[in-house]
Amino acid sequence: MACFSRYARTADVRTRPLLRAAYPLAQSGIENGSSRAHVNHGSWSLSTHKIRGRILCFFGERDGYIPPEQVARIRQELERHKIRHEVVVYPNVGHGFFCDERPDYNESAASDAWRRVKELFRDELR
Repeated sequence: MACFSRYARTADVRTRPLLRAAYPLAQSGIENGSSRAHVNHGSWSLSTHKIRGRILCFFGERDGYIPPEQVARIRQELERHKIRHEVVVYPNVGHGFFCDERPDYNESAASDAWRRVKELFRDELR
């Protein structure tokens, strides 16, 4: 799920006006241009203003792919454009915290993230 979200969900929430909610996971490279989101849709921060739905972003504090500066930039851009959002950074958690097939899976963070996703969908997709 994380890989699919990384490339598709961020682009979708920016380019599909009927998409009302999204939870992109593992957004590696979104600010430095190394992801498909950048290649196909431009830098994440340059197109944040296109987001129409509510977005919930999860990050691991110990993520080796997404430095804290990127998370701060994402948060800043979402706030600047008044996008309904929540940015959650899980302490002492790595990049693959949501995927139970990865060595850095974290059950507590994954459970909390999944609870938040279900709440997001419940609230936004009625």
